[in-house]
Amino acid sequence: MGRSTVRNGRRTATVLVEPSGSEKRAAEGDNRRRIEIHKGRMAQVVDQAERALVDSEANVYVRGGELVRVVESMALPIGRKNAIKRAHGAPMIAAHTVVSLADCLNRVALFLRFDQRDHHWKSADCPKEVSETLLSRVGMWQFRPLTAVISAPTLRPDGTILSEAGYDQATGFLLIEGMDLPAIPEEPTLRDAEEALATLEGLLEEFPFEGGTDRSATLAMLLTAIVRPSLPTAPLFAITAPTPGTGKSYLADLAAVLATGRRAAVVGGSCDEDELDKRLGASLMAGDTILNLDNLDRPLKSERLCQVLTQEVVKFRILGRSTNIDTPTKALMIATGNALRVHGDLTRRALLIRLDAGQERPETRKFKRDPVQVAIIDRPKYVAAALSILRAFIVSGESVGSPSLGSFTEWSHWVRSALVWLCRPDPVGAMEKARGTDPERERTSEILAALLPEGIWTVKELSRRLTPDASINLNLRDALASFLKHNQFDRHGFGNWCAKHQNRPVSGMRLVEAGVDAKAKVRRWRVESVHQDHDGHDGLSSKSVAGTAGTRGDSFPLRTVSMTKS
Repeated sequence: MGRSTVRNGRRTATVLVEPSGSEKRAAEGDNRRRIEIHKGRMAQVVDQAERALVDSEANVYVRGGELVRVVESMALPIGRKNAIKRAHGAPMIAAHTVVSLADCLNRVALFLRFDQRDHHWKSADCPKEVSETLLSRVGMWQFRPLTAVISAPTLRPDGTILSEAGYDQATGFLLIEGMDLPAIPEEPTLRDAEEALATLEGLLEEFPFEGGTDRSATLAMLLTAIVRPSLPTAPLFAITAPTPGTGKSYLADLAAVLATGRRAAVVGGSCDEDELDKRLGASLMAGDTILNLDNLDRPLKSERLCQVLTQEVVKFRILGRSTNIDTPTKALMIATGNALRVHGDLTRRALLIRLDAGQERPETRKFKRDPVQVAIIDRPKYVAAALSILRAFIVSGESVGSPSLGSFTEWSHWVRSALVWLCRPDPVGAMEKARGTDPERERTSEILAALLPEGIWTVKELSRRLTPDASINLNLRDALASFLKHNQFDRHGFGNWCAKHQNRPVSGMRLVEAGVDAKAKVRRWRVESVHQDHDGHDGLSSKSVAGTAGTRGDSFPLRTVSMTKS
């Protein structure tokens, strides 16, 4: 029943007006919340509209300072290409627009506008200004925060298993697909974990790993894929082989199938660093949980990727707009390529997995079974195995004495330590392999070796030694060739290089300051030899280790684990 104002000369009176017969019947069968639109009360109308969306648990969430929704990726028309290739139907996160938010509101609320001519309340579509106003209320929304969209059961940060489909209030995860998991004990034992690990290792039996560390790093990748949303950070897994067709992309897809039921979202490896950064942002804003930088044809170098791997939130600019949004980095990053090399600071953020079939045409090999199809068919079994391994280690309260791993502390305590606990090679040994392939490290080592016999020098003095008519150490000239342009030494560029690399040990050498030239007021430099600890990488030594407990399990008795490097 509505209200109508009737004017009769100077007197006014408000009378109740019944809806028309057809409107009454429509209202009786409509379960949507009724919202009356009154002039001058837009704020209250928007409040009611927001409450209708919240109470109905509509597809509206808060993420990165935006209102977002969960959608499905669509197959692209023939001939159209996309920078990121996703499986059809893969879940994606998309920002709400004025139109999409109005559509959600029309589904949960019945907007009513009073018709002055007929003196009746009549149904109306959501006014544009309602959805516009609601979108503008940044920082004031009552909607649920969305941390990640996941497609498989996982562990919460407190170590409990999340397996019920829907929104999880404790974590902000939206599990969109339920799964009938095999029974997982509340407190799995060491024996349970060993059996579960054997199940996972069965998927890897025909991959041609170079050594035990490569296999262990792959197991770490599979475990990380399942629990990546609960980890603040996780390293990059770089998969390489000397020849095409060895199974690099296949191994990446195996991790993706376990976590999502689909092959990994793919970014082509032929793009330059700037384009790669844009695609990284687009992928993370879309909520991809696994991204494969596939078939890289050059050394992998990206400062933005370094940030993504070691920070929980990174600012990305929305394409076509000047707006930066805080984007969670809840994605497992994988890179593949033939003779793949990792550049600079990425080397301490990457585990290098090496495959080698020892054949000229490894793609012609015959396999007993297709591991990706096996994982798709028996996916619940393998997901349960991964959860059992990690859960068993957590409830054991034991520690393997793994030293803290820089930016990946939680990953090291969960994934790395669980594998070491099960007497597998330390997967972090694969990080040393990444360092060994770093072209920047090779170049730095070459320059330092050439400068070592030069004694103490300034950049200006060094430039004189590189003039065409000077008597010169040819090794020095070759090492500094990148700073020579038309036989002119780039003193400014080399000075910046010295400032960047000072005090950084490389191959048993380091560049250090040797005082200041009193006359020229410039820094003097020299290269000195330093002790090189051959066991000094981030992995554990081959001796039994105990007593260096991490943040978990410090109050529990330690289980000494003998570790050998492969």
